[in-house]
Amino acid sequence: MLSVTTSAGSWVAPGNRAIWVPAGTVHAHRAYGELELHLFGLPAASNPLGLDTPTVLSVAPLLRELIVAYTGAAAEPTQLRLHHALILLADRTPVTTVAHRCGWSSASAFIDAFRRTFGHTPGAHPGWDGA
Repeated sequence: MLSVTTSAGSWVAPGNRAIWVPAGTVHAHRAYGELELHLFGLPAASNPLGLDTPTVLSVAPLLRELIVAYTGAAAEPTQLRLHHALILLADRTPVTTVAHRCGWSSASAFIDAFRRTFGHTPGAHPGWDGA
């Protein structure tokens, strides 16, 4: 879980959500429990989402909005999530953990998306040793 506190209030998000903090907002953040925390900053004058206060957001829509704002191109968040999933799987992260970290509601939903994209389930590729 992640919490962010500003002079305007506090926001709390589970590990599968993001907290948007506008540039220039003085804040403190704290992670609780086991969490893969990714922090990134944008140029100070930048506010591609047009949000003036911290906001808890679903990760996929946040990524989509940021990519569109900075590249002008529509991006498919599922492809970004699958890219991250491939990296985790290559590091032998368990499928259920990969599904959770990449934002799928369940391991079976992740496996279905993986199969539709790559034509096989995670671990079923001929060159994969299944470990």
